[in-house]
Amino acid sequence: MPITKSAKKALRRSQRRRKINKIRKEKVKATIKAFKKSLTAEALKKAYSAIDRAAQKRVFHKNKARRLKSQLAKLFQKHQSSQAKKPAKKATRKKPAMKKKTEKKK
Repeated sequence: MPITKSAKKALRRSQRRRKINKIRKEKVKATIKAFKKSLTAEALKKAYSAIDRAAQKRVFHKNKARRLKSQLAKLFQKHQSSQAKKPAKKATRKKPAMKKKTEKKK
């Protein structure tokens, strides 16, 4: 336990900051999770914004923020390219199943 007046104040301040930082981290995690679920440009923009805000407030190191953004961008590009490659499905009729010919044993 802190003894001096300044140490007590520092403890209070660090506890307050810890709570705030925890909230900010949870917000970033939630936006990243929402982006991974929807994989839309709008969700990516929100995730970028939350990551940048956390880095600006020094919740994350700036390099970690860049790395997270890079990973999200890579995931988004992969999703976009897979969507572009998929051809549109044509309405096709399902063919009836072939009957198997069974030989009779004598």
